[in-house]
Amino acid sequence: MRTLIRSDADANIGMGHVIRSLALADALLDAGHHVTWLGRWEPASLEARIRAAGAQAIASAATPGGSDDLALTLSHAAQSDWVLLDGYGFGAEFLQAVRRTGARVFVIDDAPRLPYYDVDVLLDQNLHSSAPEYRVPEEGRLLLGPRYALLRSQFGRRPAWPPPAPEHAANILVTMGGSDPKGVTLQVLTAMANLSSPTKAAPLHIRVVVGPANPRLAEIKAVATHLTMNVEVLIAVEDMCALMDWAHVAITAAGSTCWELACVGVPMITIVTAPNQVPVAEGLARVGASLNLGDAEQVKPEDIASALQALLPDPLRRSEMARRGRDVVDGLGAFRVAKVLTRHGRPAASSEVSIRPANAGDARLLWNWANDRSVRAVSFRKDPIPWEAHKDWFARRLHSPDVRIWVLENAGKPVGQIRYERTSDGKEAILNFSVAAEQRGKGYGEYLVNSTKDRALHELNVPQITALVLEENAASANVFIRAGYWFQGIETDTSSGSRCRRFIFREGDEL
Repeated sequence: MRTLIRSDADANIGMGHVIRSLALADALLDAGHHVTWLGRWEPASLEARIRAAGAQAIASAATPGGSDDLALTLSHAAQSDWVLLDGYGFGAEFLQAVRRTGARVFVIDDAPRLPYYDVDVLLDQNLHSSAPEYRVPEEGRLLLGPRYALLRSQFGRRPAWPPPAPEHAANILVTMGGSDPKGVTLQVLTAMANLSSPTKAAPLHIRVVVGPANPRLAEIKAVATHLTMNVEVLIAVEDMCALMDWAHVAITAAGSTCWELACVGVPMITIVTAPNQVPVAEGLARVGASLNLGDAEQVKPEDIASALQALLPDPLRRSEMARRGRDVVDGLGAFRVAKVLTRHGRPAASSEVSIRPANAGDARLLWNWANDRSVRAVSFRKDPIPWEAHKDWFARRLHSPDVRIWVLENAGKPVGQIRYERTSDGKEAILNFSVAAEQRGKGYGEYLVNSTKDRALHELNVPQITALVLEENAASANVFIRAGYWFQGIETDTSSGSRCRRFIFREGDEL
């Protein structure tokens, strides 16, 4: 499938449009799309990131939304299945002209700025106080809310449980976007000088991320060197996920970075540096995931210092903010959006991989898999399963209307199995899967879970699927997270007494 992305970045526009479009580009490339990117990117390092992701980058000097831009976009749209537009310069006539080429149109926006959007799909990932009133064609689709927040792939591979909050937060992350046109980073550093002296048990360590388009780097470094606490100034950071894992608290512009912080579970203090950030800041504050200090032009260094002084020694508050952030964003938005786009003309699946119902001849194969040492280690019951017991158990379930067992094959060779068993009250189906030892690490587990969940819901006529995973089994937990399951918490299994994590999936959860 051929997809054209049209978005720009510079010191005035900021980098947010390109960064979130890049997250979606990664997901589309993983789904088999051929991605071409048309735009203007300042700094030039952004173009290198686009190419490194696997997209074809075509630089343009045209004014966003202007006649030259439209002509160039139309010439590429005519050869594309999808055109993705992310930027405030694209008006209603621009959208209509692109759609007339026959390409499907996908638009990312942050508030209803047009009276009508002639598009196939529109995404607004913000937490609005009420549903925004977008007008789209009858066949058009709206994807609303942070369930579709476009985060880079590493954020979708989060562990199901966050680390406990330290008694006194010491690691502070400061990130004000790629360009920071209002110089808020300097205000934050000034605020640090107003903090009370930290306790010896928790000396403050501050990491300041300066975007590649920030013109005040020299000033920031000069101020940082005069602070008494440990301050690092980091330029053009590639692995923000690792920095967020390190942070106990973040002070951030209220842009797309907030969704990443929420996903990781970092309590945050937000400052609005552009009008389009207002719904992000207000929405996250409303659900209790952040402290919103408001417009950068109204915020004083003492306001920042006061907010930090209240948050740093309060682990209960920080833990609650982290939990609420993770409840809002699970990091799988880009995957969901890519799935929506890919369903329109999905490329043919590999003929080598197939799923079939289990049959009587699979009894010994599944018994061998079940008794594999590593499988028993992450099972609720650790003892090996006797053959006779398994044979009788398998025969009963193979013919039970409450059970579905499917076998995954690659080139005719079985590589894994999955079983769904409806509970006696009919309220859910319990899932169990395993992959042959020599086939692990190839994505077969995730493929099994993803490919059978809708079929299991319908054939067993249940409202939800439940998976219970031993607390220490991080690999399986992450399979369910990536497959769109919702983590419900940790509980004790009544039959074995083991601590386990509960995941659920309901119809429609993946979208």
